[in-house]
Amino acid sequence: MSVIADRARVLLGSAAPAHVVTRRIDGTPQVSVVWVGLDGDEILIGTQQGNAKVRNLRRNPHIILSILGTDLAHGFLLEHLLITGRATIDEAGPAAWLALMDDLAQVYLGTPFPHRGGGDNGVIIRVEVDRISGVGPWAS
Repeated sequence: MSVIADRARVLLGSAAPAHVVTRRIDGTPQVSVVWVGLDGDEILIGTQQGNAKVRNLRRNPHIILSILGTDLAHGFLLEHLLITGRATIDEAGPAAWLALMDDLAQVYLGTPFPHRGGGDNGVIIRVEVDRISGVGPWAS
């Protein structure tokens, strides 16, 4: 049985960006807007080695993602998906990073990833889902 419900998969596979929350060294939150994709029940984020979210996740792997949908729930609230999980940093190399970025750019831009030179510093954040909540058919 999949951890991520089908309707949540639809939102995760759409062009809706995710807000990602990590913790700085002093414990304060740091927020980034990212593209997300799926690999089975793992959520994937492509980014660069030196970004704050990567530094934060190397110290503390806890992560929260928030994605706003376009459908109304209860007749007045926009659906939103909240995911709490643990992240690992995958240094799979430039080819794997660029393949992910091309896949994500097709969803978000409708074209291959336009910045071809960032692969040497590219990493893939893999998020193992601990909990799904929010407002929508995925909420318990």
